[in-house]
Amino acid sequence: MKFLALIGSPRKGGNSDILVEEFKKGITEKNHSLEKVYLYPNEINPCMDCRKCKEPPFKCALNDDMQNIYQKIDAADAIVFATPIYFYGPTAKMKLLIERLRPYIENKKLKDKIGILVIPSEEGKDACTT
Repeated sequence: MKFLALIGSPRKGGNSDILVEEFKKGITEKNHSLEKVYLYPNEINPCMDCRKCKEPPFKCALNDDMQNIYQKIDAADAIVFATPIYFYGPTAKMKLLIERLRPYIENKKLKDKIGILVIPSEEGKDACTT
């Protein structure tokens, strides 16, 4: 099985990345593969609600690095969404990516894929204190 990890943390080697590496160790023992894509170095523009993705061939009209990420998503059997929580939600880059998955609602290409959410936490620390 081919896994694609979409890492929404701005910090390479940070907690989200560490969790994905631990996940990778487990799946590679079972002869599965995992490719990591760090979202922050990629240009991901916001959805413009042009609705071109709702018409055949159900593709996003924007031309940015999402085109390459779409190809990786299409080739994967399972998608790992790894993101820290910023202000009670995913990071800005992860949110942009999620919104740009809109073509997959119409083309139903995510229907048979496995989705996994990986979120780091700091045990014993309250996120609202300094």
